[in-house]
Amino acid sequence: MKKDNPYGYCPICGSPGRYRERRPNGNDKCHNGHTYPSRSATPTADVQKQETIDYDLKKLLPLAARAMGCEFDFRGPLPLLLVDCHWKFWHPAESPGDGAEMEDKLRISVERFHDGVDAISVFGGPVTLFTERYADHPDVGTARRWASLRVAAEIGRNME
Repeated sequence: MKKDNPYGYCPICGSPGRYRERRPNGNDKCHNGHTYPSRSATPTADVQKQETIDYDLKKLLPLAARAMGCEFDFRGPLPLLLVDCHWKFWHPAESPGDGAEMEDKLRISVERFHDGVDAISVFGGPVTLFTERYADHPDVGTARRWASLRVAAEIGRNME
């Protein structure tokens, strides 16, 4: 009987995980060179959908990546960003780190109110403002990241 791989399997190609970063929210790397968050490793070699990305997000992520000056691609269900010649998992709507990196690079300011959050930027042209209501999201951080993603996508759309 074949023993399971201690690092799981790559959600992109299904190959065994080769090594894991020893830090909170670290990444794994598979034998084929894909880098992905440790939390998205699959327990079996079958490539499974780890998440479903809705239509709205499929339109917003490539535009936000363009605003950041990066290449972007979906590999199966996973959104990937090309950074320093390496593809990395990138999901600013779910990952606080990716959201903060995007906000910093695009100079997006965030203002919290009692019932929602505003994200605003003057980067790359006209003032861009989006508001997300807390009631539409599971938590305050998610509302913030979605507002910032919508601003970043609008900046990318203006770059066309």
